[in-house]
Amino acid sequence: MKQAPLPNLKPVKPGDPISAKHYNAMVEAINRLSRIVTGPDMSYDSRLIFAELAEDLDENERNAELNKLAYDETISAGTDAVDVSGSTQGRTADVHEGVWLDGERHLWFWWRAIGRWIPIPGMQLHIGKMAATLSQGGSALMDIWDVNDAGAWVDSGLSVTVYDWCLAAGQTIETGKKVIAFQHRQTRRWIVLAAEC
Repeated sequence: MKQAPLPNLKPVKPGDPISAKHYNAMVEAINRLSRIVTGPDMSYDSRLIFAELAEDLDENERNAELNKLAYDETISAGTDAVDVSGSTQGRTADVHEGVWLDGERHLWFWWRAIGRWIPIPGMQLHIGKMAATLSQGGSALMDIWDVNDAGAWVDSGLSVTVYDWCLAAGQTIETGKKVIAFQHRQTRRWIVLAAEC
């Protein structure tokens, strides 16, 4: 069913009379735009949500369950401060040969043209140096490096725990070696992608 166009609202000048008809036209326009942005479920207050997958999503799945997440300010720093808000949404789109895993957290936007949620994938990639030796199958601290105002590479003062995925038995990445690590979206672990020989 085709909807009538939105009311043609015109600016008013100081002193112009505003009738109930004009006011109601504005209310109608706002309400209709709100419905467009919100999507099919009015409990979703935005066409952009932060949600965690409750199941794997690949090119064969179009209705994976999402758990909408909410930020909890009462949780102490250093712990997971997002929580499932109790609402779920199942109208996801296929991901064009991609694979998203149960537990991954992404921003999702409501694509009104197809009536489905689309994931906005994100990946963090950092460079740094090992603050301790990383052994095969293990984990160790990596200091994150960045570029300062003078254009020089410097230690940022931040660090993350990185995990091995590629080392053979007996291999290590020694303290002080340069590394590149990315954050695996499902586990949120930092995985070493490359290392200085």
